[in-house]
Amino acid sequence: MIGSFWLLPAARDAAAYQLQIDLCAREVSRPSFAAHVTLVVQAHALDDQSLSRIVNQFLPLRLQVDEFVRSDKYFRSLIRRVRISPNVLDLRQALQAAVRPGPDAQSYAAEKYDPHVSLLYGPATPQQKDAMQVRAATALKADELEFDAIAFVETSAEIGKWNFVQNIKHDRKNV
Repeated sequence: MIGSFWLLPAARDAAAYQLQIDLCAREVSRPSFAAHVTLVVQAHALDDQSLSRIVNQFLPLRLQVDEFVRSDKYFRSLIRRVRISPNVLDLRQALQAAVRPGPDAQSYAAEKYDPHVSLLYGPATPQQKDAMQVRAATALKADELEFDAIAFVETSAEIGKWNFVQNIKHDRKNV
């Protein structure tokens, strides 16, 4: 099974971002999706034990968030940038080393890593994006996010049919 590994925000942050994602999606009749930062795309799933080891080695993780950015790219229609840190790069590198790449992984390998939380997938008018950005910036004032889980999501189907195959949360007992 081919999919993507996502870094998932902790409950409080996830709820705030999920509300904005749901509002944006509903406003332009697009499917919603879970709040996340993509770590690795086009990869095969890991066994639970291997993924748990990575999760407990690198998470929880607090990352700085920056500006909201709009684009014409489908999967980056409205995003909030996440500041690249050595911690997130180390996590991503460990995950890349552990997974077996999917058949199309090479086509993504040349892209510069641009960590972000998407708030909208797909087209919207500039006016709609302006309104969404203002609303999100008002609601999402924190300048950092806490992440405490990694999920493997089967993403070969249309967005509304994406399937969480694994969702491994940091074991706080071992902190």
